[in-house]
Amino acid sequence: MKKGVSMMVVVIATVVMMILISSASVIGNESLKTAQFEEYKSCIMRIQDDVNYYYVENGSLPIQQEENGNIIVAIESLDPELYQQIVANQDHLGNLYLIDIAKLGDSTLSNTQDVFLIAEHSHHVYSMQGFLYHSEKYYTI
Repeated sequence: MKKGVSMMVVVIATVVMMILISSASVIGNESLKTAQFEEYKSCIMRIQDDVNYYYVENGSLPIQQEENGNIIVAIESLDPELYQQIVANQDHLGNLYLIDIAKLGDSTLSNTQDVFLIAEHSHHVYSMQGFLYHSEKYYTI
């Protein structure tokens, strides 16, 4: 009688380990994407809160301005998916402005590479870049 591990046991053990590693990799990637989406939602909520605070304190929106007035964003020039979300929230009925992040005074937002819009009447905040999560693009929360 021979002692040792048969080739069949080695193959089965290897297959089981590969399945476990593949599963852990998929779960890990999904967890990372979920964490990034939660960070995105948190950023939008922080901006929304900061905009509301700024509005209460100053009586105006923290928007970017040019010499001749406020910068109004042409809704028709936006990404079609963003445009659809704006229409769904009925924010196409008023003006959209670029938010001046520096006016918010939130140091945690200074690193963001995204550009944010605010609807004049509802104060909904929209991300120009958006976030793709589970095959759907989110521009606001």
